[in-house]
Amino acid sequence: MTADAADVTAKAIAVDNSESVKKAIPTANAVPIEADLGDVKKEEQAVQVDDVEKGDIDIAADSEFVEDVAPDITGVSKRLQQYSQADILYAITGYAGSIIVGALPAGEAVLFGMITGNFFTIKDAQEMRDTNYALSMWFFLLAGLSFIGNVCMGIGLGVSGSRLTRRMRVLVFDKLMRNSGLV
Repeated sequence: MTADAADVTAKAIAVDNSESVKKAIPTANAVPIEADLGDVKKEEQAVQVDDVEKGDIDIAADSEFVEDVAPDITGVSKRLQQYSQADILYAITGYAGSIIVGALPAGEAVLFGMITGNFFTIKDAQEMRDTNYALSMWFFLLAGLSFIGNVCMGIGLGVSGSRLTRRMRVLVFDKLMRNSGLV
């Protein structure tokens, strides 16, 4: 190992949490060099805070502190509506399916509450069985609605979304080719 490498590796800085302790930095020649690291950092921070408070430094003008501004997308949403206009029936089918699927938990809760409530209101066993049997048949209707709603939602939103995505890819590819001069 060379003397320079030994000198570099021997410089280990011990960091102490106390504020005003001066640390010795050992070198290869074992000559202590004193450094007051804590005071330097405090002075830098104090200068930065004082400059900001005085108004010498404008934080808003600094590139690190610039706030994110939402881009204007009003034209983008209108263009997306124009591109998806051809598949509006698929989209409406998907929306209808999602409304059905969204309403199912409320219907299940109402039916479950009615069945549970019958245990406390009806005293005759046969009458309770007949009433709860009729209410439990409504769950089959909810299952059928769930199937129909999920199929409509999957097909409607899937087809319209994939077609819109394909249109957008074609448009982007066309723009890239025109900008690169290949078309």
